[in-house]
Amino acid sequence: MAPGQTKSATFEVSMRVSVYYVDPTYAGQNGASTGYITKPYNTVQAAIDAIVASGTEKAYIYVMDDTEVPATLNWNSALNLKSLTIQTSLYDKIGTMNVSDAPGYYGTHPEDMPAGPAKKLIRKNNFTGNLIDVPEGTTVTLNNIVLDGNKAATDTANTKVTGALVKVNGQLNLKAGTTLRVIKFSSAK
Repeated sequence: MAPGQTKSATFEVSMRVSVYYVDPTYAGQNGASTGYITKPYNTVQAAIDAIVASGTEKAYIYVMDDTEVPATLNWNSALNLKSLTIQTSLYDKIGTMNVSDAPGYYGTHPEDMPAGPAKKLIRKNNFTGNLIDVPEGTTVTLNNIVLDGNKAATDTANTKVTGALVKVNGQLNLKAGTTLRVIKFSSAK
């Protein structure tokens, strides 16, 4: 192009506007949890509660490290939330990393780990209920994540698990890399 000459182009940008990160190892060193990548929530339920409070209809939760689930993940009272995706984050856990926030700029982010292993949502050893409840009228998508029933630990703790990994009243989509593991079965009498 010659000096002073202009050209125009059209392009699209794709963004997920309602994204929340979960890292159970985050200790608050970057400030209070906001769900942002450098200030993740410690639990999936805390992320769900923030999504419900925001009034969004479609949201994504990125799990940065294996996360224990002590109670059923649900949002039964949230009529607004229609679609939720839970998946392994492309970024590693925060751990003890300190991130300085300059106005409008985050200087350091967690390490990119696109080839990293799927993270786990693990049933706490004394938890007997459903791991996830999918309410009617809602779609949950699990992508590259492991739902672990934690059979060995629940057996050791002598926990009689009565709930399912996922109770579906709406729609459940299982995407690539999703695993349902160590499911404990008991006979109905």
